[in-house]
Amino acid sequence: MSNNSPYSFDYFIKTLKIMHLLFVLFLSCFLGYIYFSNDVWAVSFENSMTVVGVTAIVFLAVVVSNYIQKHKLKASKDFKSIKDVFENYQKAFIIKLAILEATTLLCCVVGKTTDNLYFVLLALGLVIYFISLRPSKKGVRAELSLNSETENQLS
Repeated sequence: MSNNSPYSFDYFIKTLKIMHLLFVLFLSCFLGYIYFSNDVWAVSFENSMTVVGVTAIVFLAVVVSNYIQKHKLKASKDFKSIKDVFENYQKAFIIKLAILEATTLLCCVVGKTTDNLYFVLLALGLVIYFISLRPSKKGVRAELSLNSETENQLS
């Protein structure tokens, strides 16, 4: 399989990196807009239900996105074709990023409406976590845990 083929590992990794970069750029720009469009920020825990609720949603989003990705990747062991494995991984990765992006946007919107810097800092933490999810050959290979048949197709 050549490196220019849409089913080569290098092509697959490049596609994931481009998607990841676009998600990160969008979130960073939106977070920057939210932060710089407000003149007065304060860290306030007066409305504790909102603080606890949004913090719980952030925690659940991270846990659930990891669980969904691992659950979807378990199905990859049964696939015979490397194309099917790549497509399944890509779907799982996009779902994970979408859940985290939605949670980050929620934090931004709540932060903007309440003028509470705490939510913007939560969103910043999610963006940093998001950046750490950048796909690499070594990481993707480890996450896929391929069977011998699909591993041979990858080489």
